Amino acid sequence: MINITEKKFLAAPKKVIEQMQLSNEIVNIVSDKMGYVIIDAEEWRNIYETIYLNSIKGLSKSIIKSSKEPLDGSVPLNKLDW
Repeated sequence: MINITEKKFLAAPKKVIEQMQLSNEIVNIVSDKMGYVIIDAEEWRNIYETIYLNSIKGLSKSIIKSSKEPLDGSVPLNKLDW
C-alpha cells in the first residue's frame, strides 16, 4: 500500500497514479479531516462483486459446502443436459 499525505498527492497526482500503476498497489491518502483510498477499477469491480454475492442469503455457505463435496460423484459440464 502506498501511503501519502493529501498535500503530497495534490502536488503531483499524476506521479502517484503512475507509481500505483507500476506497483499495482492501493493508494492510501491521509488527510487531517478524512482518509481516501484509490484502487484500480478492476479491483473495485472484484470487491463490489464480492459484496453483492455475500448479500445473497446462504450463498457463501452453499459455495463452501459444495467445495467440500467429493468430485467422483459429480457430472462433468460437457455431460450436462442444458
